[in-house]
Amino acid sequence: MTTEIPGSGLSFVLLKMAALIDAKIVNGWFCRIAERTIPKMVAGSVTFVRDPAKHMTESRHLVTSPGGGFAEAINQMELGGFFAVYLRDVYAVYPRP
Repeated sequence: MTTEIPGSGLSFVLLKMAALIDAKIVNGWFCRIAERTIPKMVAGSVTFVRDPAKHMTESRHLVTSPGGGFAEAINQMELGGFFAVYLRDVYAVYPRP
């Protein structure tokens, strides 16, 4: 159990990054700009959550404006079952008996 998530974690991050890049392209960004910008955003996010004084949930709340776009995105993910699907995906990497 200690190797499945770290070993597969990069794939989960890359999948989300690909979705963010695709979303930017669909919304009018040039492919090359999206491909350069999203990795920088992910690197900045990692730096932001490395603050040992803050729990990751607290960090997320700091960047979520009540009634803002990200709050609505979270609402849509919850309505669409994103978190349940994501947990099933994560559990799928565990070894089977």
